[in-house]
Amino acid sequence: NCDHTDRSKVEHIECNGGLKVVEDLTAEQCRNFIYNNQPSIWTGRRHYASLRSMFNFAVTYNKAKTNPFSIFAKPTKTKAVQEQKQRGRDADWFNEEDVMVYVDSLPTKSFKQRSFRRMVLVLWFVGLRSGEMRHLRLNDIDWSTSLISVHPSTGCVCHKKNGFPIKNEKSIRRAPMFEACAQLIKEHIKDKNKQTAVIKNSPFLFSSNKGNV
Repeated sequence: NCDHTDRSKVEHIECNGGLKVVEDLTAEQCRNFIYNNQPSIWTGRRHYASLRSMFNFAVTYNKAKTNPFSIFAKPTKTKAVQEQKQRGRDADWFNEEDVMVYVDSLPTKSFKQRSFRRMVLVLWFVGLRSGEMRHLRLNDIDWSTSLISVHPSTGCVCHKKNGFPIKNEKSIRRAPMFEACAQLIKEHIKDKNKQTAVIKNSPFLFSSNKGNV
């Protein structure tokens, strides 16, 4: 029952010569990673679920012999809630300084590199999910009201009716675009218009070299 994201993760590891390393992982190493090397218990729970699912896929299709994450349990929700109360709800979030340190470290030589840097900033400014941002079209931006329309598109199985990578029907919304974000998007569009005809004429704000997402 593993989905396409599990397959892509396994294929990525395989293409980069990592399956031998994966096979050598012990349950104790994996448990130590989940329980002792995470910024919070909530993050450990998310990583546990993702990795266990990925390994299930790997075992099913003979990419790995065993699933070390099936030998130990996920960190409990009760402990996660207790930790959250002690540390504060935003303890596991990036703050502005964290984001800017990362952004400032990104290369900007090529258009692709500059696009990625702007994508990170748009995610931060607007609070979009990565799938929502990748599917943004130029005509989703209302300059007169400074709002960005986030609506159904194609390309993901998360929203079965329309195929849009949003969490649920209520996530279809209009997001505010503040001045810093507006200037960033204008800068990106100007840069986009200097690229190849395929990129320049793409309806997507952040298109690939082929003009799609």
